[in-house]
Parts: sequence; C-alpha cells; structure tokens
Amino acid sequence: MTTSPSDALSDLSGTIVLVGAGKMGGAMLEGWLALGLDPARVIAIEPQPAPELAALAGRGLRLNPAPEAVRETSAIVIAIKPQVAPEVVPTLAP
Repeated sequence: MTTSPSDALSDLSGTIVLVGAGKMGGAMLEGWLALGLDPARVIAIEPQPAPELAALAGRGLRLNPAPEAVRETSAIVIAIKPQVAPEVVPTLAP
C-alpha cells in the first residue's frame, strides 16, 4: 500500500516550522496547504509577512511565535536567501 503526498500531509501529527515565507517559502506553504496540510500544523517565521500569510493566522497558522512556543516539531524547512543565513540560522538553535 502506498501513501500519497496528500495523505502524508493530512495525517501529520507534529508541526512544520517554515523559516522564511517569502516567494520560495510561501510557494511551498501554498503547495502543502493545497495537499491537505492543516494550517494549524505550521509555524511560519517571517519578519515581513505578506497579507496572505498573515490571513492564514485566522486559520490556525502560528506566525512568528515566541521560540518557547515551538513544540513537537516534525521538520524545520529553511527557505531563506543564502546571504541572510549567517544572521537567521543561529537564532534557530533553541
């Protein structure tokens, strides 16, 4: 028996932390949601959220929560430009 990507996303029990939800990260998030991922299973870290991203907070997405609020993380997806990585990545350690 095989599992389709949408089955895997709708059955996700943990949280995906998306670091960087600009063009690239936002496109990935859009695809995940289209495949059935519950927005409540996503934490987005984005210093300049687009209105579409901010609107997802009304559907359960956690936007820029305090670091201690991140629990039961299944995956961290880093979708930032390489030139900002030295500044952003160290903040993910906690």
